[in-house]
Amino acid sequence: MINPEADLVFKPLPQDDPRRRQPDIT
Repeated sequence: MINPEADLVFKPLPQDDPRRRQPDIT
């Protein structure tokens, strides 16, 4: 089961991406 959202998590998204904007990535 590969969801579009999960695919984005596996892909190397830039820090500018809102999906990667997490407190862990400061």
